[in-house]
Amino acid sequence: MTKVYFNENPDGFTNNFIRSLHKAISGQVELVDSISGDYDVLFLNEFKTGNRMDAVYEKFHDWYEKYMEIKNQGKKLVVRAINLKQHSLQYGFLFKKKDRIKIKLLNAADVVIFQSQYQKDFFVKYGYKGEGVVIHNGADDRYFNTQGHIKWNGKEELRVISCSMSAHPVKKHNLIADFSEYVQVSHIGRWPDNLDKKNVKMLGMLTQEQVAEEMKKSHVFLHPAIKDVCPSVIMEATCCGLPVIYNDKIGSSKEIVFSTGVPLRKPGETIEKIKNVYEKLTDRIEEVKSYYSITRTANQYTEEICTVAAM
Repeated sequence: MTKVYFNENPDGFTNNFIRSLHKAISGQVELVDSISGDYDVLFLNEFKTGNRMDAVYEKFHDWYEKYMEIKNQGKKLVVRAINLKQHSLQYGFLFKKKDRIKIKLLNAADVVIFQSQYQKDFFVKYGYKGEGVVIHNGADDRYFNTQGHIKWNGKEELRVISCSMSAHPVKKHNLIADFSEYVQVSHIGRWPDNLDKKNVKMLGMLTQEQVAEEMKKSHVFLHPAIKDVCPSVIMEATCCGLPVIYNDKIGSSKEIVFSTGVPLRKPGETIEKIKNVYEKLTDRIEEVKSYYSITRTANQYTEEICTVAAM
């Protein structure tokens, strides 16, 4: 069995995905506890860094040197790409230096896993030279499933839910607020301090299990964010049986949703559209929901890891 040291990113809401992936692949590869141990593949969730460390370029350089030393010992290096500061509209000199060393790491890797084609394209734009492979994220179906979810019956008020762990402007909370003037909207996560919530019901920060419970109480998931690399919340909502209203501008949402939602337009127009195709969308979700599961994702990751280990 292939031996893997799995380097996890300790911060951020996406850690739910990493924890789920770690558990899902644990039965298919042997996971080693120590980075200095005996293993075949070093799996990196990009650089292992929290928010404070992320501000220190020297740490990036030290980690890069450490990872290259491990690779030179004959171990294979598999890297899951996360993001670039320049893509996040941060253009300072230090940010560009950190982006360059991230790209340097990816170009040195044996395999790079991108979360979407959209993500791969902007890494190529900023200097990635390899082939890479695209593997979309997946939802932990222990929690995110259709058990207990009741579909909209066409008569009751449509219940819409949104979720964002960040208050960054790219999350487009203003559009969530706009929708609340036309339909019942609940929001999980953070909200910008100076933005009018209008009629949005705030649910606050919730555990993974609680997020799943709230999604199952809802009929439609609203995701107006742009520039998302691969929004795991779309995977989670879809696994719960919710059609998605998504922003089809800049980002990966269109790529991820494809046939299980409708693009965001004016609130009233969009709500009428999704009501008209709701049954068709929920039928489609039943056909494809296994694609949105962590099981599919873990199988693809395992295949890439085991293939490179055998090279």
